[in-house]
Amino acid sequence: MVSSGWFNRFLSRNEISIRVVTNKAQQTPIEYCTMIVSFLSFNRQNSQLWDGMEETVLRSVIAGGCYLLSNILNMDQTLLPWEYLEGKTYEFKGSKIVWVRTRRSGCDKRQATIQLTIFANGIDRLMPLIIFRGTENNTSAPQRREEKLFDSRVVIKFNPKGYANSAIMLFWLEFMLLPVLGTGATLLVIDHFKFHSTQEIKDWLRTHGIVPSLVPGGCTGLVQPLDVSVNRPFKDILKQVIDDAVDLSERQTTPATGKKDWQSAASKMRVMMTKCVGDAWEIFNRKIRDIVIRSFRCLGIALPIDGSCDNEISIKGLETTMLMEGLKNWERTPTIDSSSEGTSDNPETDASDEKDEPTTKLLRPLTVSDSFTATVASTPSHTTIEAGLEAGKLKGDSSAST
Repeated sequence: MVSSGWFNRFLSRNEISIRVVTNKAQQTPIEYCTMIVSFLSFNRQNSQLWDGMEETVLRSVIAGGCYLLSNILNMDQTLLPWEYLEGKTYEFKGSKIVWVRTRRSGCDKRQATIQLTIFANGIDRLMPLIIFRGTENNTSAPQRREEKLFDSRVVIKFNPKGYANSAIMLFWLEFMLLPVLGTGATLLVIDHFKFHSTQEIKDWLRTHGIVPSLVPGGCTGLVQPLDVSVNRPFKDILKQVIDDAVDLSERQTTPATGKKDWQSAASKMRVMMTKCVGDAWEIFNRKIRDIVIRSFRCLGIALPIDGSCDNEISIKGLETTMLMEGLKNWERTPTIDSSSEGTSDNPETDASDEKDEPTTKLLRPLTVSDSFTATVASTPSHTTIEAGLEAGKLKGDSSAST
């Protein structure tokens, strides 16, 4: 049995201290290394050019792959609280009970889901999607009047739980994503929620030439750009915008008209939240757009597939040299089998939390799902992708490809 004095000196000599836990996971980042290398290898295997591309395009993107930066994107959902309570405040020493005043009864318990999308070229092309809890396709007069007040910079959907589901996923794909995509292959990085990989979703993606790259379970906080670099600074901006909006609304007085107000407190809060999200997303894209570009590169998603820039990879808890070594044989590395069901579609916690267990298995090579298969051709730099795609011309600014 060692003495406490010896133990304290041991901690001091080795610069070890008691720290607050910041992340929880059933495995440490170093244990996720194999899955992350497989995830990055899958992206590179599916970035290879397929037969039928124009020779001029072939020469210009041979080192970088078939995806233009404008067609590499990441989508994720995160909870949107109606009121931010920090959990800490100032109080006199010795106080056993610490009170904090909330602005509206119950607002700190209400929340919605916000779905954000970012592109590897850093250009904002999709509006945030907010999912409020409520009745779908509600055509009542108050609801129609409320919808007219929603901010035009966001898209609003309702469902009974206020969470994303497969129906909202299909709406986002067909009516939001598809209209802004350019011609050519598309790489969609998403987490492993169950509703992201239903057969209906996989069929739709295959039909429209979109390759889903599912982040391995437990790795969203390590290799998903939104979780790693965007959600926190965006929420910091959003919190300040919400605080300012609520303070302003409390100082304003509405003149009495003698008529009953048709709008409930919850309705007013929803309208205000749409304006706050629109303001915050606009501020984020104006001030710190470079974060998005750097994130796709640092996580290895938007780097040339020839490995010439692999030294830029920087993933929390993992050594760059170890990742570079693992990616040397990316053409032969078994990739993640993502044909399994995925995690639950009940996002009770933020997707940035390590909520999904690493149940992903390393099985067959070059497979993203039963809807997508790829086989390595005789030439290492070419791949035939059997995804229902028509071999055709890749239009656009090929110099911006990765």
